[in-house]
Formats: sequence, C-alpha cells, structure tokens
Amino acid sequence: MTRRTALNPKLSGRHNRSIVCEQILRDPGISRSEIAERIGLTRAALSHILVNLIDEGLVVESKRVEDSGRAGPKSVSLTINPGFGRVVSVNIGHFTVTAAVFLSDGTRIAKATTAHRCAFPFDASINPIVCDLIDAVAHQTANRGGLLIGIGVGAPGYFVKVDPGRADERSDPGHRLYDWNALGTIPEIERRFGVPVTAGNCTDFAAVAESWRGAGRNVDRFVLYSVGLGVGSAFVDGGRLFAGRSGVSGEIGHTIAEIGGRECYCGNRGCLETYASLGNLLPALDHGYFRWVSDIDYERTINDIRVILEAAEKGEPGATITVEKVARYVAIGAVTLVNLFAPDKLILTPNELGVTNIDVVVEHVKHLVRKMAFRSLNGRVDVVAAERPEDPELEGAFVRMMEHIFRENEKKA
Repeated sequence: MTRRTALNPKLSGRHNRSIVCEQILRDPGISRSEIAERIGLTRAALSHILVNLIDEGLVVESKRVEDSGRAGPKSVSLTINPGFGRVVSVNIGHFTVTAAVFLSDGTRIAKATTAHRCAFPFDASINPIVCDLIDAVAHQTANRGGLLIGIGVGAPGYFVKVDPGRADERSDPGHRLYDWNALGTIPEIERRFGVPVTAGNCTDFAAVAESWRGAGRNVDRFVLYSVGLGVGSAFVDGGRLFAGRSGVSGEIGHTIAEIGGRECYCGNRGCLETYASLGNLLPALDHGYFRWVSDIDYERTINDIRVILEAAEKGEPGATITVEKVARYVAIGAVTLVNLFAPDKLILTPNELGVTNIDVVVEHVKHLVRKMAFRSLNGRVDVVAAERPEDPELEGAFVRMMEHIFRENEKKA
C-alpha cells in the first residue's frame, strides 16, 4: 500500500512564491491570469503571494500598454523590480575572464573582459583576476539598481567536491581540469564580497540562457552542444537542466573519439575535444589544439577561425575541406547526443568565439545527423544554431543566481 502524506501548506506556499517569481523573470509583463493558468494556482492564492512580493519590493506591477483606452477592467503586467538589486555574472574562459552586471529584471548594464595568461588547467593565480574584475564592474555600477545581491560564476568543468583522502579519485583523468574546489575560487569570492555565489559549468549556464530567451524557449527537451575552443553539452528536460550525480553531466568533449589518440589536457588521450575544437581549423593548431594553448595569440586565433568559417560559407574549396574535416568530429558528438537523449532540438553554440557565425558547421552537422542518427529520430530532431551567441554563459549565470535568490527569499516568508 502507498502511504499518503499531507502537504504542509506553509511549505507549499513558500515553494509557489519562487515558481511565481521564475515565471515573471522568464516572461516580463506576464499577467496574473496567465501565471495562474500556467502553474495551476487559484486566483486567491496567487493574489496572496503577489501582495507579499510587491510589498517586499521584489515584484512591480503596471497596467498593460495595449489596454490603454479600452473600456472594462485593465489587465496588470508583472515584472521583477529592476531596483531590487544587482547581480554580477562571470565567465572564466581559457584566455579571458568576462563579467557583466545585470539588474534583477535581467537588464544588462555593464560588461568588461580581461585577458589572462594563467596556466591551464587553471591554478590559484586565476582567483585575484576574477575577484578584481568583479570588483571593477560592481564599483562601476554602484549607483544603479540597488545593492549587489549575488554573483554567478561559470567555468569549464564542474565544481564537484573531491575528497583529498581518495587518491583514486584525485588521480583520475580529468582531475586536473575539474577541481575548482581545490583552487578556492568560490570561497575567495564569497569572503571578498559577502554575498551569495552560485557556480557551475559554463555550458550548463549557456543552456539555461537558451531556455530563458533563446532557441530552447518553450522547448520541452533539448540538448545544447557547445562547440568552439572547447566542446561540451547540456541536457534540458521539462524545462529543467539535468545535472547528473554531484552536478556532473554533459562532458561530451571528454568522451573518447580515438582510442590512444591525441593527448588531452584533462589527462586522457583521444578525447573528442582534441579533434572537434574549432581551434583545429587552423593548421598551426591542428593535431591537438590545447597543446598550444599557452603560446597562441587569442585575438588573432579567433579572427583566423572566423576567416576560415566565412570562406567555407562562400564555398572556397580549401576552407570547405578544412571545415568538413573538423565538422565530421563535431558530428560524432552530435549523433551520440541525439541517440542518447532523443531531444526535440539540438542547439549548437560557439564558445569563447564571441559573435561568430557557425552556420556552415551547423549545416554539416545537420546533414550527418540525418544520415547517421537512429532512423526513428530522423526528421524529428531539429538541429539549429543558438539564438544567444553572445555571452550566453553570463545570462545563464544570472538566471541561476536569481533562482537561488527566489528560493532564499521564500524561506524568509
């Protein structure tokens, strides 16, 4: 027999608060009736929640513009109060650290990038660079949008805690890449700024951004496939990011494409990333892009990659052959992701390339997915380019930080 337990109305009400806030953040200007219908709350229950949120200054309401001049009751639009506070989002890349400041409604008001020459995989020398950049953008916006209320940090790899006593774990391939906790980056940010910090994989955050305002919006199941200087993936199911055990999932770039192949910076050999990274478009960086990571000129590298992609887009034979060679490896990852997750969409996004058009890569991948994926999935998976190609990691880090703030806010209610 299944044991039935009664819901705690107080806890249920608190949870509903954060759900309401998430709906308003996702759809600025949404009406009360739209929220009630979407999440199944009674008008009375929703009204009670909104009265409190408005009194606390987290939500603001105003008459909808399209209702002006019309007879009858006016519908009210709801938005997160932009003056509730500021969030700083940070993305730690292989060559740069970028930070942006968002008002609590999602409006970006500042952005700054600084180059670094830290050893890769990273060491603790990255920490003061990150903290100083956060300090600079926070100070720059000190007179706008209220107090600093949180910081979101995205980076390659993940933030799983590794037990120092487990020698077997610490010697695993990938440990050199992923042990952010050993670097003390997040605790240092928390100590210096005294606000909550959320941290996660940069590809996961890019997927959150695509779900929020991009090609994944209102899509039930999609995979974000991040292909640029690095290679990664993230899976969203039912509007929620699949994190996996201990927050570890989606490391498609460190699956094996060639047994005993190229040495990868994670400590393994033959990883997909060593073949599918778009850095391999450049002859000088082929045969294992990240082997050369400390010696290259970042800006020149990005520009050269764009030149090759643009030439292939125009049908230049040499560039087309070069792109096809790398795109075949990109497609290996794509077919694997499609067959594993059977998503409604596979969204390709460039990482660490800024606003770079990768449509020519997307077209190659689309063709090979149709050719090599399961027949039952043929024509059912939409392979598309991302709609948030510029700094999606920053947008996703902001959303995750706001979700954390909503949850903490509900505990105080």
